Amino acid sequence: FKIPFRSNLKISKNKLIAASQNNDLYFINKNNGNLLNLVPTEENILKNEFVNNLSISENYSLFYLNSYGSLYSIDLESMRINWFINLNQSSDLNTSNLFLGSQIINNKEKIIISSNAYTYIVEAESGAILSKFN
Repeated sequence: FKIPFRSNLKISKNKLIAASQNNDLYFINKNNGNLLNLVPTEENILKNEFVNNLSISENYSLFYLNSYGSLYSIDLESMRINWFINLNQSSDLNTSNLFLGSQIINNKEKIIISSNAYTYIVEAESGAILSKFN
């Protein structure tokens, strides 16, 4: 695909799922390597050490946290976006304001995400932020 991937990998049925360093989400046929779908998301101009993160829920949704600080819920069957929210607190491109997150914790109806600034509890079905802690 001529671009480095920068995420963990997920496999669901016949799909291999990965994100590129430009925050594009790839759905690849795991049997033949053909591209099934490409979901472009916000590209981060400044690169950091954060690795894009993927998690699959029991209800067949994919959660994708990119290096820009956006969390996406994607229906794995249709490969379409259900919802997305931005957890990045600043649009300032200063290196001190780069988004750094941790792995997504996916617990049935709640998602927990820690960043360099906050820990978020997000409702998995709607993307509503239930709690935000320092």
